[in-house]
Amino acid sequence: MKALLPALSLLMLSGCSIFSNTPYVFPEEHETRAALTYQTSGAKTFAVYNVDDGNCYKGFNYLPRSTTGKTVQIHAGKEIFMSMEEVTKHSTCRVVFSFIPEEGKNYLLRAGEFSKKNKKIEGFLGDILPEPGYRDYCTVSLAQRQEDDTVVAIKLTERTIAPTTLWCIKLL
Repeated sequence: MKALLPALSLLMLSGCSIFSNTPYVFPEEHETRAALTYQTSGAKTFAVYNVDDGNCYKGFNYLPRSTTGKTVQIHAGKEIFMSMEEVTKHSTCRVVFSFIPEEGKNYLLRAGEFSKKNKKIEGFLGDILPEPGYRDYCTVSLAQRQEDDTVVAIKLTERTIAPTTLWCIKLL
């Protein structure tokens, strides 16, 4: 244990990314980029993750909420990792996803939700439990705006966040 303390102290002083937040750096004018217009409602928020070349988490930024649509520039030609989060009094929902934006393209990102009715439990428990209600699910959709102003749906890759080593929390 005594040998472990100096090593941990040295690690913390070294500025290892697992102990700090290095936010996503948005592209500058001279860098390849794409436009991302996003829209949220209620308690929903989008986050952009900063990851290294091995997809290890380095930090994140929350995008400001916008019900009318806000546009930010993102790096094109490399995978961008994001999440949509919703925290309410009774529930929490997070959808982690990624996609590869193309240079000069315009994308529309929306947060949504849908409800599904729960099934009634049959038998003894069904007689003592309350009637089934609805379960809410949060969703994310992405579309690419074409030059003729039509939109085409873009498939997102669903991701999970998992620790893979002591030094890497990976977006898988």
